[in-house]
Amino acid sequence: MNRFLYLILVEHCRNEEYVKRVFRILEMILRKNIKELGSRNFATGRTSNLPHTTFIIDNLNAFIDESRYNSYHEKFGRLCRDGRSRGISIVFTATDTKGLARYLL
Repeated sequence: MNRFLYLILVEHCRNEEYVKRVFRILEMILRKNIKELGSRNFATGRTSNLPHTTFIIDNLNAFIDESRYNSYHEKFGRLCRDGRSRGISIVFTATDTKGLARYLL
């Protein structure tokens, strides 16, 4: 049986503690999945009941433009690069593509 976990960061979330908690949970999941999977990829190498995690951000531009979240931009980039092969999908909406290229490449 597949298990799914959804973490959502919405545009209206002005609570920095919530953002911090969401990223802490995602980093913990990423570390756990890396440890469980070793060099294998999530889709083909999953031997245990690791849940697939979907991280949803509504209005990524608001997150990027908010200066108090600058320390999370690097973490978000890492999740975008490494997450898919480790069982974490990133879904986001954006009002404009300005500043998104570094996460999409």
